[in-house]
Amino acid sequence: MENSGVSLMQSLEETIGKGGTVHIYAVSRLYNKSPTAWEATLRKLEGAREIMLAQYAPLRHAIRSELLRPGTGDGVLQKQLAKMKDAPSQRAVCDKSRHAFRVFCSTVRPLIVNLVEDYLRTEYHPPSVLYEGIQLEGRFHLKVEDTRGATKLIYLHASEWDDDETRAFIELLTILAE
Repeated sequence: MENSGVSLMQSLEETIGKGGTVHIYAVSRLYNKSPTAWEATLRKLEGAREIMLAQYAPLRHAIRSELLRPGTGDGVLQKQLAKMKDAPSQRAVCDKSRHAFRVFCSTVRPLIVNLVEDYLRTEYHPPSVLYEGIQLEGRFHLKVEDTRGATKLIYLHASEWDDDETRAFIELLTILAE
């Protein structure tokens, strides 16, 4: 991952130290940003990580429920979203979660035959992966079998990323999968 002639991973190593750990989401958000903005962006994202995990947990749980017991996901989503505060930022998260669930059900769910493994369990913590001097952490959320019998790893994220941001994130997921 190169950006403006400076290696992103090399810059991260200088920022967090050799062998330091960073989540793949944070790394992917640095793609196509100016190197001068990397450190501030990384600090902001790492600080907001727990909040983001909590905000989008209802969506991940609804999808898991839908795969385990078809027809139950929407109820799980609505029940969990109802518990969220009514702040404008929370309403936006709720709207994105509802939209993402509809998209999942209409475009992805028909391609899935079976939930093979559930990595959303709180006790599941895969080891980080050393890549260019940095420990990358992250995990897939589900392992499924598709309609052709192939096993697929799924990462659930409600995003409005452009193609470059999506490619950067997929590249990082590929590193974890190897």
